[in-house]
Amino acid sequence: MIVNVSNAGMLVRRGVCAAVVVDAVLVCAGIFLRPDSISGGGGVLSLLGPAVILGLYFAVGRRVGRAAPHAERVQRMAAGFGLAAGILFTSEILLEYLILPDTKTNIRLGWIEYGTVFAIFALAGLAAARKTGSIRAGMRGAFWSAVIASLIWLAALLLITYAFWGTARQEQVFRAEGDYEDFARSGMAEFAAFILQDLRGACFFHLLLTPALAALVGAAAGSLGRLLYTGRDPGSSTRNPG
Repeated sequence: MIVNVSNAGMLVRRGVCAAVVVDAVLVCAGIFLRPDSISGGGGVLSLLGPAVILGLYFAVGRRVGRAAPHAERVQRMAAGFGLAAGILFTSEILLEYLILPDTKTNIRLGWIEYGTVFAIFALAGLAAARKTGSIRAGMRGAFWSAVIASLIWLAALLLITYAFWGTARQEQVFRAEGDYEDFARSGMAEFAAFILQDLRGACFFHLLLTPALAALVGAAAGSLGRLLYTGRDPGSSTRNPG
């Protein structure tokens, strides 16, 4: 079977798969940092989550551009919007360590961050649908933007966490995020092991939910984009799939 993959699709495919490998290495680095973070049933489960979701990302990434109408345009736009959202994710994590916000400010920053990121995903869906006249293209544009942004988010989160590991500044960040209260409720004996398990849990749920929610946002934005579509997509010989 011959599969036609555009140049843009090939770049996105390689980028996604490479990012998955980098993120997997960073997750495993936590084991060397604190071997006790994988002890017991909870520790093993905390590692299973990232393994499953990153494996899924790798499998999905391998299918970029296969038999998808308007694939080249959608993937090119998704890469740009995903990179923008990933930079925003990274900037917010760094900002926490720079300004050391209190809990209320930290929550406010989180709302601003995610509100802006999902606005970017909506723009990706709007742009894709407006260019192609396809709501499904809008969903794919938002979905792939979220996949790319989430992989960047995980790499940035782990790299920054490891870079500030054990510092007084990181302690203040953890306090603002309520991690010490969560640790007290967890019943675990070691805070460092708890944090690494908590990060792995965040990895699983963030990478699972963000693209799914982005696809829904992309469908809504894509509906508007389709209304703004003015004619046949010049970059495709495929009939508008709707």
